[in-house]
Amino acid sequence: TAIHCHLETSSAHTFQQLPAHAQIQLLNMVREGLNNIRKHAAASNVRVRLEALEEDSRLTIAIEDDGIGFEPAAVKSRAVRKESFGLTILEERAREMGAEVIIDSAPHQGTTVCIHLSAQKEWFHETSHLTG
Repeated sequence: TAIHCHLETSSAHTFQQLPAHAQIQLLNMVREGLNNIRKHAAASNVRVRLEALEEDSRLTIAIEDDGIGFEPAAVKSRAVRKESFGLTILEERAREMGAEVIIDSAPHQGTTVCIHLSAQKEWFHETSHLTG
């Protein structure tokens, strides 16, 4: 079954101003989110939104689907038992770069994963080994 994917940007320019290693990390997180949707969500539609908030130097990437949803606490519990890794990988990548991940989901309600990153983070000005 095909999944229709829509990309919305309010300011791709801000994303392009990030160092290459930061862009790669964020794209890897989006890829992980999309992979989770493909594997688990039974979604028909996905929307990826890239928003740059100039006033507080914050970048937000939201990945939204109209799939079956899930109970986030149950997934975290499976991750602790080493039965589920997708969201754990996404959250670890975010933590390593000083980003925050918020997951909003419920059974039969679809899922939204938001990645919030402050452009003020010190690592933006350093070379990073986080590229895979």
